[in-house]
Amino acid sequence: MAARRRAYGEGTISKRKDGRWIGIAELGWQDGKRRRKYVYGASRAEVAAKLAKIRSDQQAGQLVEDERITVQQFLDTWLETVRPSIADSTWTRYEGLLRLHALPYIGRLRLGRLGPFHLEQLYTGRIKAGCRRPRCCNCTGCCTTRCATRSGGAWSRATFLSW
Repeated sequence: MAARRRAYGEGTISKRKDGRWIGIAELGWQDGKRRRKYVYGASRAEVAAKLAKIRSDQQAGQLVEDERITVQQFLDTWLETVRPSIADSTWTRYEGLLRLHALPYIGRLRLGRLGPFHLEQLYTGRIKAGCRRPRCCNCTGCCTTRCATRSGGAWSRATFLSW
């Protein structure tokens, strides 16, 4: 019996020489280059499930374009994106809060690995560092949360920040 052929966009699944399974998801083209995402697993079913999750995340707009992007790169891009839509004083305040308070703690993390725990560490670190103004720590959180909630679909990777 011939194996069922997978449809375009479903990805490729094959067995490697070392016994593991590999799945390759086609993410389309960007800047003239083909974009693919590779997943590995112990069984074919595990890889198929991971590919299905990638497809659903991509369709929902939640797939991080580049998994190597850091929080600092993301927030710098966001700041430049929202600059025309907010007042200069607001942009200066956001930039200062992020540069002085948030980025030293979470700027080097990869965006795909950032979670609520890291933000708790940010707030705790600011208080331990002698931040006597709770508003300062809260504004850092508000600014990052606003970044996530205001930007909507294209930036949906960070939507968990509104917790």
